[in-house]
Amino acid sequence: MKNHHWWQSLAALLGYASLAAGLLLPGLRGPGCVLGNHTPDVLSFIWYMAWWLHAINHGANPLTSHYIWWPTGINLLWTTSIATPSLLLSPVTKLLGPVSAYNVAVFLSPVLLAWAAYELCREWCGKFWPALFGGFIVGFSSYEFRQLLNHLNCSMLFPIPLLAWMALRHVHHKLALRSFVAISAFLWLLLFGISTEFFATAVMLAAVAMGVAWVLHPSLGRRLVPTAWGAVISLCIAVAAVIALVGPTLWTGYTAGRLWSAGVYSIDPLNLAVPTYTTWLGSTLLAPLWHLFAGARSDAEQGAYLGLPLIAMAVVAWRRTAAKPSQQWLIAMLSLTLLLAMGPQLHTLNQKLPIPLPWLVISHMPVMQKALPGRLMLYVVLFLAMLMARWLSESITHPGRRITLAVVSIIFLIPNTQAGFWSTHFRTPRIFASAVSHPQGHNRHGVLIFPFGYRSWSMLWQTEAHFAFPMVDGYTGTVPGNYAHSPLVQTWLSHGPLCSHYAAQLHGFLRRYHIATVIAVQPLTTRAKQLIGPLGHPTATIGHAEIFGRVPAWVAASARHISVK
Repeated sequence: MKNHHWWQSLAALLGYASLAAGLLLPGLRGPGCVLGNHTPDVLSFIWYMAWWLHAINHGANPLTSHYIWWPTGINLLWTTSIATPSLLLSPVTKLLGPVSAYNVAVFLSPVLLAWAAYELCREWCGKFWPALFGGFIVGFSSYEFRQLLNHLNCSMLFPIPLLAWMALRHVHHKLALRSFVAISAFLWLLLFGISTEFFATAVMLAAVAMGVAWVLHPSLGRRLVPTAWGAVISLCIAVAAVIALVGPTLWTGYTAGRLWSAGVYSIDPLNLAVPTYTTWLGSTLLAPLWHLFAGARSDAEQGAYLGLPLIAMAVVAWRRTAAKPSQQWLIAMLSLTLLLAMGPQLHTLNQKLPIPLPWLVISHMPVMQKALPGRLMLYVVLFLAMLMARWLSESITHPGRRITLAVVSIIFLIPNTQAGFWSTHFRTPRIFASAVSHPQGHNRHGVLIFPFGYRSWSMLWQTEAHFAFPMVDGYTGTVPGNYAHSPLVQTWLSHGPLCSHYAAQLHGFLRRYHIATVIAVQPLTTRAKQLIGPLGHPTATIGHAEIFGRVPAWVAASARHISVK
């Protein structure tokens, strides 16, 4: 790194890694332990880790899988298939398994994000300690550790600050145009392989940033024109590469319309100052308050907390540095992004206020309508980190106060990783753990597993069985194709009463989709017992698993443990 203290960069990276190790690694309490919450999202990411390696090793298209939602399969391109982490960590998956690879990805996410934000802040302010503080604000933010619980695709986002860093280096004439375009195109590709949602929001905010610069200071906008053209070229190269790599898969499987409510998954302004239980200072005494925040349906979507000390620092920085054009641009982007994160309509404590917000317009755009506004908090903390780094580096009065505020801000942001919800043990029944894998051509009959869908651990069980069988269900965020319109599948996913001809529907479904085996894993809920009731008595039992219908060949290794009914 020319004109850059590479050893300080390395020290920052090691410092963030040590902090992440102290926070996260104590949660690993033995084999099979997963860093994350007990949700189907975590299981789906573990499945993706295994699937990419399995597909490449067997010469299959990794963007289309018939091992879930069999026999129609699903296009994985428009799901959270995390191609970038899965491919980069494939050696770990091969050596230690997908669960270990997922844990490594969770550990690396805050480390790499903090380091990338540090490099951006260092370029912005020119000093080590303020940049180090800025990296902490981003990588160990409430947003980042909230998303680590469930959503790897929303936490491993180091390409975003690296893209901004490359752009800033080009503006400062430290990076040639050709190198800027090449590196940025590669980073865009990495980001697309992590999250198509953040790929879209990053493109949107990059365009907005350029527009804001022109509006506030035309001279600043003209200075950014060469960098803007380089960014556009790099983006076009990345898009062309995506089209070349994925081919026809890009044009299939995309469903128009919203997936989730933007109003539900927006930030509550009170959450900026009120911590939730995933923060060390959070308390169950505040639970009646933060349970009313938007995003309460998902633990991972309440990531707006900044803390009062950091908010106070931001206000002081705004007052002291607002006269500079670059800081005016930064404050404008911070304010606009915060407004966007509040969703289409202002609301607080589960009460909607008659105040429309900018996201109301964006939510009607073809691609952006699928994005969740609350996740824009990543950009909020990134802009905030740049603001803090510049203020800390330029302020020469009252250094004791600045250091005290910075330390107190860090204390207010420390995540509560010692809580039990930060790690989960998943149990794999013996029927799957001892499965014998067969060539794909032998898998002519699918397997139906109960519990079904997002209530099941079947995604993990299939990876533990080394994809020895295709299965009817799966969890990829949405139910694909004809299954989405199947009354029987909707019955399995709901809690409603069974219809009078449910037994006929079930047997017809098994015949139509060539399902020869149904597996019910104990303990079953009363609802699950009702769903498998028409199947009668099980053919065989292996440990906690009951088999209805044909005993498939892939369980032959456990034949001596089978108890025939």
